[in-house]
Amino acid sequence: MTFIELQIDRMKRLFWYIMAMALRLFIPVKNNRLFFYAYDFDKYSCNPRALTEYILNNHSDAFEIIWAFDKTFDTSILDERIRVVRLNTFRYLFAMYSSKFIINNRRAITLGDYFIKKSNQRYLMLWH
Repeated sequence: MTFIELQIDRMKRLFWYIMAMALRLFIPVKNNRLFFYAYDFDKYSCNPRALTEYILNNHSDAFEIIWAFDKTFDTSILDERIRVVRLNTFRYLFAMYSSKFIINNRRAITLGDYFIKKSNQRYLMLWH
């Protein structure tokens, strides 16, 4: 990576960090919003998928389900009641900071350097 590319990368990271902290301060948490992802944001699988399908089958009116994926994932296979956000976008940050529960099957470190859980949010890791 050249010096200029490195500086551009640092500027992008700084921009997303500032955006995340601003959203963290001003976006209220919605108690019925659930934010899901699995592995490296590239699969709809494992225990997060099982919990999603249980909720859709038994409590679909009670919760808003949001899944985050990278840009390569084909979302056409998903249930129409699942809202999709793409990784590292403004909608991704908004969904993450406004969700009561953040549910995945990996360590929270994969959410990025710019995510700091709010005191009224809960993190649920469904690692098997």
